[in-house]
Amino acid sequence: MIALHTVWSEPGHLLVWGETSVLAANLRPVRRKASSGWQQHPFGLIPADLSPVLKRCSVSVRTLPGAAILLLPSDDRGPLPSPELIVETERPHIKEQRLQPWAVSGLMARDTAGLDLLLGLPTDAPAGVVFGASLRFWM
Repeated sequence: MIALHTVWSEPGHLLVWGETSVLAANLRPVRRKASSGWQQHPFGLIPADLSPVLKRCSVSVRTLPGAAILLLPSDDRGPLPSPELIVETERPHIKEQRLQPWAVSGLMARDTAGLDLLLGLPTDAPAGVVFGASLRFWM
């Protein structure tokens, strides 16, 4: 299962990023730091894996690789999976949850292409894909 999310990053630029339940199910407590010093989202998709997912969603807008730092709900093991993401391995309950910065990679639609991307999405996601709340908000 893949959950797609969006965030308006630079003025007028829409970043589409995704997370996969396959990597979320195998999350280990040890996190590696990205070269920038921010921790890379451990079950985020890289742009090369995200591009075919957008094609399955009938997105034909030109995109470029992009990245952002997001504050996401986290615990001691890392970011919490999105509620829409089906993860077959249950995480142990940890009381202390907090917002933590995570580096996410994705595909950037610049200027009006971001709106074209949102308007071109189907109402229902294709099999194996769910639209996260941040993407559904704009639909």
